[in-house]
Amino acid sequence: MREVFTNVLSNAVKYSRDGGMIAISAASAQDGVTFHVADAGLGIPMEARSRIFTKFYRAPNVIEGIEGTGLGLYIVKAIVEKHGGEVTFDSGGKGTTFHIRMPLAAASASDGAVPSR
Repeated sequence: MREVFTNVLSNAVKYSRDGGMIAISAASAQDGVTFHVADAGLGIPMEARSRIFTKFYRAPNVIEGIEGTGLGLYIVKAIVEKHGGEVTFDSGGKGTTFHIRMPLAAASASDGAVPSR
C-alpha cells in the first residue's frame, strides 16, 4: 500500500503546480475504508478518463517538463485490486480526487493487524 500512496501523492504534487492544495482524508464503513486524495491540479480531460489506468498512458494535457512513465496509476490499480479493493476518481475542469476503497479483510491481511472497532 505504500507504493499506492506514493504514486497517487506523487501525481498530486506533480500536477498541482505553483503551490496547489492537496487534501488527504479517509472514511470508514462497516466493510472497509476509503482514502481520498484530492488535488487542485490540471484535472484529467474527458477524452483521457477511460485510459488513465492503462499501462504507459499519459493524458494529453500533461505539461512539458513533468516527468513520468505512465506507469504510476496502472501500478496503483493493480495493487489495489490485488488486495480486493477498488480505485476510482473524479475530475472536473480543474483538480482530481482519487478514491481508494479497501475492504477491512484486505487491510488487516496486508499488515498483520487486526482492525479495531
